[in-house]
Amino acid sequence: MGFLPERGNRYAYYFGTGGMSCIIRNASGVTNTPNANCITVDGAEFPNRYLTPRALPPAAPFYVGEGANPGMPGLNGCTPGMNCNISGLAAGNLDDEDIGIDTWWISTKATSILHAGCGNSETTSIPGEPYKSYDDVDCDS
Repeated sequence: MGFLPERGNRYAYYFGTGGMSCIIRNASGVTNTPNANCITVDGAEFPNRYLTPRALPPAAPFYVGEGANPGMPGLNGCTPGMNCNISGLAAGNLDDEDIGIDTWWISTKATSILHAGCGNSETTSIPGEPYKSYDDVDCDS
């Protein structure tokens, strides 16, 4: 996919549904997994955090525009090169407790209906613009 954030990332990144096959980042280095569909939180920089926090994606997206609908996250079975769209999730524990996980979603296809779990009242998304689907700090009580 060509996405590889610098070391020290606070968020895990997810680009596929089904079984996770992650590039693992920890104190001993980086494990480059072939055909990876996720990148873990950097365990060397954030040793007390889960490397693969559970993302809280937006609910009930209604997509508009050209091409196949993406998965949540991923390609959703589309044959690459055939007018596909993709989405990705970023998830991180910002406040070091287990109530909620800060989650962002991004897609190459627009939505006209979308619902965040908490912390965002916007109900649409624009292709290529991050959409906050859960605010780990403001929504935990």
